[in-house]
Amino acid sequence: FFFKQKTAYEILSGLVGSEMCIRDRAQGLSRVAVVGKFCQRNHAHELKVGEIMAAALPGSKIELGHKVSGQLNFPRRAATTMLTAATKDRYELFAKDVAAALKERKISSPVYILKADGGTLPLDKSLQM
Repeated sequence: FFFKQKTAYEILSGLVGSEMCIRDRAQGLSRVAVVGKFCQRNHAHELKVGEIMAAALPGSKIELGHKVSGQLNFPRRAATTMLTAATKDRYELFAKDVAAALKERKISSPVYILKADGGTLPLDKSLQM
């Protein structure tokens, strides 16, 4: 996966955000991670940027930092949101394949996913994140 990271300043200086998105779409940009510095406290800016990106890049996958993590650590939240944007499609396939394999074998045991912080999450809940 290739990530092209842009700050809000870069988007605002020179090109209007939607113009930059249109240019990036021509270069094959299909995933966007939007992370605001204090988005876990007030995610209005992330929501607005997400709306702008969705309009400018129809069909693209947009991840918002406040939905991925509510933690205060900005660099970690930014990295996690970028990785989520990059891997979400493959993870959904993995989760569906696990559920299908269990169903095929008539196994009705609950499935939990181990999170990076050591906690666990039910498989169906992990798809909603």
